[in-house]
Amino acid sequence: MRELRVALLALLAPIALSGCDAPATPTGPPRCEPQEELGVERRLKEGFRDLAEGDREGAAATFELLLGDEPGHPEALVGLRLATRGEQVVRPKVRAPVAAPKGVIYIAGQAVAVDVPVNTERYRFEERKAMIELARERGLAPEQPPIPRWYRARTDEAGAEVDPTDRAAVVDAVDLIVLHDSRTVTAREAFVYLGTNPGSTHFYVDWDGTVFQTLDLGWEANHVDLTPIDRRSVSVDIVNPVDITSRPPLPPEAADAGITRPLSEFIVIQGEEVQAWGYTEAQKKSLVQLVRALLAVFPQVPAQVPRTLDGSGPAVPRRALGPGAQPVGVVGHLHLFSRAVDPGPGFDWESFGDAIR
Repeated sequence: MRELRVALLALLAPIALSGCDAPATPTGPPRCEPQEELGVERRLKEGFRDLAEGDREGAAATFELLLGDEPGHPEALVGLRLATRGEQVVRPKVRAPVAAPKGVIYIAGQAVAVDVPVNTERYRFEERKAMIELARERGLAPEQPPIPRWYRARTDEAGAEVDPTDRAAVVDAVDLIVLHDSRTVTAREAFVYLGTNPGSTHFYVDWDGTVFQTLDLGWEANHVDLTPIDRRSVSVDIVNPVDITSRPPLPPEAADAGITRPLSEFIVIQGEEVQAWGYTEAQKKSLVQLVRALLAVFPQVPAQVPRTLDGSGPAVPRRALGPGAQPVGVVGHLHLFSRAVDPGPGFDWESFGDAIR
């Protein structure tokens, strides 16, 4: 620990002595740094201060933002190595925003700064599993039925287990994002529903645009129930009741917030005409922001949706891609399973595909 503090003080010393507000020296007036250099130095000071105080996640997020703005900055690289204990860090393929991040998502136990607010604590499959295990250990819950298999370690193409705490290995294993609908009115209802069966997901996008991360990205979610897909994908559930005959489109509080959910046109999916509730404007905006953030975290996921040729040119197919298909990029559940229609007729694939590129 003493060696770490000495190293941090050595790195901070030149930073603390620079800038326009540096004290004058006997040999002349203070040297004024360009404004952008002062911004870099302030971020370095903030990152090393977080390290000194033991906030490794906050320090890592600060150094990642700085490296997005100043690739290869030596002090930032040193700080990031210290914050991540020397583990390999995969640089996002898009330039990090200059503005402060709006939230974080968790991958392999590490917080990664993203430009979308994310609630990472409210609904968690890891916590639900731990609570059930504790209740059974204390004799407060029956040992049967078995705890649902909500998640497990990912595997690679050879079937070897991917360490869920190894960020670089997890990033290397993922090349697909799958969109689902929740078939519920709220994210809370969806989490309760999945809690009674083996299904799980990594994210919910609620009716008001709130994004919930429900499972660390290091774990494989049980969302398609096909190992070749689940092991290499991220699951996103967009909250939608789907049913237009008996389920309300939104909870009562949506009216006070001025949020509405449109009814879709009839669209042919899997060869049949389907009509369902569509998505709110808040959901559309949050989904694009979330997917862009995931594309930055997982560089092997291309910013594309399925395309095929029809009479007017490239179009997103509304049917399963067929046996043996190995899609990459962003797909719907409908593209993987011939009896699935989600995310449904109310999802505008063309606009979404344009927005994430």
